[in-house]
Amino acid sequence: MRIATQSRYAIIALVDLAVHSKDIYPVNLNNISKRQNISLSYIEQLFARLKSAGIVESYRGPGGGYLLSKPAKEISIAAVVRAVDKNHTSNKEQSPTDTIWQELENRMQDYLQGIYLDSLVPDSPLLEVAEETVEQQAEKLARRRQATHTEAHPAKARSMSQRVARKVKPLANSVFDWGRYISDAPKA
Repeated sequence: MRIATQSRYAIIALVDLAVHSKDIYPVNLNNISKRQNISLSYIEQLFARLKSAGIVESYRGPGGGYLLSKPAKEISIAAVVRAVDKNHTSNKEQSPTDTIWQELENRMQDYLQGIYLDSLVPDSPLLEVAEETVEQQAEKLARRRQATHTEAHPAKARSMSQRVARKVKPLANSVFDWGRYISDAPKA
């Protein structure tokens, strides 16, 4: 078993997927590509192999992407390497030294069979995203607009900030925020 670059990238991408999916949200390959600085077309090729091996599942449409097909604690690194490695079998004639290399490959296989994806996933996510309330988003937008307007027209800055504060509608970042926003809106 040779650990090729494609196997390393597949493992890196799967760890990223496990960290950012939280087991319920599909992760877009473009996001993995940007975070890990790996070519998108290369990741697409790897994930096609991982999907055919049953390691990941794909979801189409808005919010689509990939998820692990089973828990990370059930996916061995050896299975990932076998899934993406193109040359895991050889049709060459055996030479006298091939038995040594075959024994080494068998030991590597045994070793990697005992390592699971969940052991590579950090306990705390790499990128913690602070959740902002709808009010915090509206205030941030108002401050940006005010700063931009203040630089252009300092005399009108005070009256503009008051108008912006009244006009800014909260930005909803989830279905739940929309529900709260709609339920708090005045009834017509």
